[in-house]
Amino acid sequence: MINMKRIFCFCTLLVLVINMLVIPHASAKDNESNELLFNNSTALLSVLAIENITEEYEQAADVYVTRGAAVNAIMRSISKESGNTATGKRKATVTETPYKDVFAGEWYAANVVYAHDMGIISSADTFRPDDNITFHEFVKIAVSALGYGFEAEQKGGYPDGYMVVAQSLGLLKGTSGVYRSVSKADYAITLFNLLQCAPVVRTLNGGIAKMEVSDKILLETVFGATKSVGRIMQTSKSSVSSADYCSDNTVVIKPQNGGSAEDFHYDKINCDDFLGRTVRIYYQKADNENKLLLITP
Repeated sequence: MINMKRIFCFCTLLVLVINMLVIPHASAKDNESNELLFNNSTALLSVLAIENITEEYEQAADVYVTRGAAVNAIMRSISKESGNTATGKRKATVTETPYKDVFAGEWYAANVVYAHDMGIISSADTFRPDDNITFHEFVKIAVSALGYGFEAEQKGGYPDGYMVVAQSLGLLKGTSGVYRSVSKADYAITLFNLLQCAPVVRTLNGGIAKMEVSDKILLETVFGATKSVGRIMQTSKSSVSSADYCSDNTVVIKPQNGGSAEDFHYDKINCDDFLGRTVRIYYQKADNENKLLLITP
């Protein structure tokens, strides 16, 4: 009996020791992965002129986002500016707003009006643009902006139905799981995930309008950008298979799915560390020239 007690105590102690060793390691690994996702997110958001986040990951986790800023960024992610309201695209400026506390000259005003006119945010006397936005509010606006509001309402409405749909779309990937005020870290990562989503769009089939999921993600439809996977073959300093180097701010990438290697031009991206490695790239093509937006392992 005494031996059994000793064995039980030993096993319990062993489990505790293993947990002490394993759990911190897993937590550190997750944190490192989320930090990389955050860095990729801020880089892409900046180059696409959606949002400029200057904080480091640890600092951004303790800085919160206002309602005005959140709506502004989401609407910048789903549509480019246009002065023509008939196209359904957002305006650069407005002369009046439906809220008493949103003034036409504010930097976020046009996109708040756009969100209101699209039914993404509700009508009320005030909008409270300077209040911190909660994660549930942020997710509801993002899901609605993508066109999945009806599905979210069918699955339980606010907030649970919207969280279910957000999870299925991949909007929550890499976020902290803290659903109070939105930190800049979760804000950046969620916006990055938003760009990878395919919106629900209105189409005409035989003269009959219907809503269906687009075959392209926002990154393509709004910004004309493509994401792909390839291997870095040459940079301006080195090469995998020859002594030939690229010109400055140019890198040669061979697609993973076959095809010829192509030149990609970039600015403020460190490509030399990726020589010979397979990477994920985000780029825009214009006038037969590839502009590299982001490169990540």
